[in-house]
Amino acid sequence: MASRIIDVDTASFVELKTLPNVGDKTAQSIINLREEFGYVPKERLSSLSGFRPTTEFWRYVTFSKQPPEENEDSQAEQTPSETSAEQPEKTLVAQPRQKLN
Repeated sequence: MASRIIDVDTASFVELKTLPNVGDKTAQSIINLREEFGYVPKERLSSLSGFRPTTEFWRYVTFSKQPPEENEDSQAEQTPSETSAEQPEKTLVAQPRQKLN
């Protein structure tokens, strides 16, 4: 069993096998995921055939190559300087009122 934290995105086959509930087949499946995506998508681990990551598994793993999480609210959280390059700021100009006869 793992006695240290294992980086799933870079670990060897032998290192992966030291993780709780990870045997030959699961270790190879993790490596296959890494080769396919360039990293190991966390959400894909639960879908590996015959493997269910346990709390103990998560205690011994880390992920060094995860892509930044895409957030739909990221546009709303931008500072004005970030948005001004994308869209010119609109200036409202007061128009004089016309008299109606």
